[in-house]
Amino acid sequence: MQRLAQRLYYLTETLLTRGPFYQLMLVAGVILALSVGGGVLVHLTNPHAYSNTPEAIWWAFLRLTDPGYLGDDQGLYPRLVSTFLTIAGYVVFLGALVALMTNWLDRMMNFLASGRSPIFEEGHVLIIGWNDRLHALIEEIVHTAQRAGEDGNRAIVVLCDPYEPSMVRELSQKLDPEVRKRCRLLVRSGDPLEVESLERVDFAYARSIIMVATSSADRSQRSLSDITQAKVLMSMKAHAPSPKRVPRVVVEVAFTGNKLLVESVGWGKSTEAVVADDIMGRLFCQAVRFPGISRVYHRMLTDTFSDSITLKGAQDLGVVGLTLREIVTSLKDGTPIGLLHQGEEQSDLELLKLDETIEENDRVVMITSREPRSAKEAPPPNWQLPLHPESRAEHRILVLGWSTDLQVFLDELSAYPGESYQVSLIWEHARPRERERLERLAENRSNLSLNFQQGALLDAAELARTDIREFDKILLLADQNQQPLVADAENVLRYVLLERHIASLQHKLDLVVELNDEDNRPLLKGTCPDILMTAEILSHLLAQVSTHRSLMWIYEELFTNGGTELRLRPLSTLPPEGASFAECQAACLAADAVALGFMRGHEVLLNPPADLVLKSGDQLILVEME
Repeated sequence: MQRLAQRLYYLTETLLTRGPFYQLMLVAGVILALSVGGGVLVHLTNPHAYSNTPEAIWWAFLRLTDPGYLGDDQGLYPRLVSTFLTIAGYVVFLGALVALMTNWLDRMMNFLASGRSPIFEEGHVLIIGWNDRLHALIEEIVHTAQRAGEDGNRAIVVLCDPYEPSMVRELSQKLDPEVRKRCRLLVRSGDPLEVESLERVDFAYARSIIMVATSSADRSQRSLSDITQAKVLMSMKAHAPSPKRVPRVVVEVAFTGNKLLVESVGWGKSTEAVVADDIMGRLFCQAVRFPGISRVYHRMLTDTFSDSITLKGAQDLGVVGLTLREIVTSLKDGTPIGLLHQGEEQSDLELLKLDETIEENDRVVMITSREPRSAKEAPPPNWQLPLHPESRAEHRILVLGWSTDLQVFLDELSAYPGESYQVSLIWEHARPRERERLERLAENRSNLSLNFQQGALLDAAELARTDIREFDKILLLADQNQQPLVADAENVLRYVLLERHIASLQHKLDLVVELNDEDNRPLLKGTCPDILMTAEILSHLLAQVSTHRSLMWIYEELFTNGGTELRLRPLSTLPPEGASFAECQAACLAADAVALGFMRGHEVLLNPPADLVLKSGDQLILVEME
């Protein structure tokens, strides 16, 4: 008997765990059993009241489902059975049924909120992955579409794992209200390594796919992230329904060695890998070499302004048959700096080839602004600009904090043979492996020497023990092991302590500070340091490259040692009365360089009016050959 009871309990439990349908069938079976039992019992005890058993069963079912029939019964036994059936109806029919429906509805709502329903979009932007700068990336995507003249609410789909509904609310709160109006944000849950998850976000019909890396400073985690990106890309390529229609794919990778690997497993010309450490390391290097150039980067590499690098067809501009030198001063759309030829491969990109004839299918690389500039030609002046001034031979740099960008930063510094760098690095925690890698790098660089220290970066006493007067430049790096807002808070405090200490010593230093969130930028006052917004810059690059992969080659060319570089040059040799920007542009063209604008104090102006007068003390923003 006990065995039979256990078996019945087991069968009941199995049915209840198999889903709402079986649970509903179990409740229906109980209702049927009660109706049959009650009907047979009342028919046996009162055979004259009901002509047959089916009628008695129907009587029992009505009492079970509706308590309003309770007062219509006559006789002791019918009333007892009716009372029992009414109470059982409250428990089984109403209680169990409502509980089942509520439970099913709750599961259905949780399923819908879990982001597992498929989408049906075409021409949407798909972001695979989740990190702390996702809101900046979405804002850059929307603003890039605005600059391209695209109207309407574009769908931006995010595929991430793990996923919680609260993540969407937090992401929406971080977005600018205007951005929320101009896009439809859809978040879906799923592992991108699973084909089902990729099909859920309609990857084959996306206009562009952006694969972001995991935010981690751990080398093994970042390496695993690169491998995962390659596997996801291979899976998308293998399961794409049509090889003729492929989306543009931008993949963020951690290591330079994985760049070619990721691009080789993708869709060839439609796939571009972006190495975040390479970009930021090079920008840190240029910010140290040219104080103030970070303000130019802020104009060109964030969505705060409308200055950006664009590609425009030669036919649309009406410049076919002309040379780049001829159109630099005549175009009103912006300042041209190079050409991308018909093949649209990296070898087809040529910057500062000023005397090359522009062909019909070429694209012109331009620096554009919100307002069109006034074009005006001027004859070369009888004075010369110092386009290649001699820089200081020796530099002493203090680096506070550790970052994965350090390897590229130091490598880029040592790539300038005419300059010597002595770099002191203060880390809060010992990092023997990272120190060994950097020491191996310095062993092969005769113009680079490293000194490692360990100390509390937020301790004023520890800072006072470091002789700041030995250095001429200081770089403050945000801690990648912290949340972005926490890392920014720590870096702001370091800056405040350092700025006070420098003021007490009455010593002039060039400061470069790394931040993640644009809202923290106003907190850095005082000496007005160079500020590099890591999250904003990387998001801008990913959004830009998703529109055309060749933009990545242009950024690499402008920010990397050798070839064409973006630089600042002081205008110390101008006549006392100054000179117009058109005259400065003519002087630059005579030296095979192109002026983009100028910086006066802390104000940056790109594509200025041709008749605007520049004075001694201004700095010219130009593109020139190394």
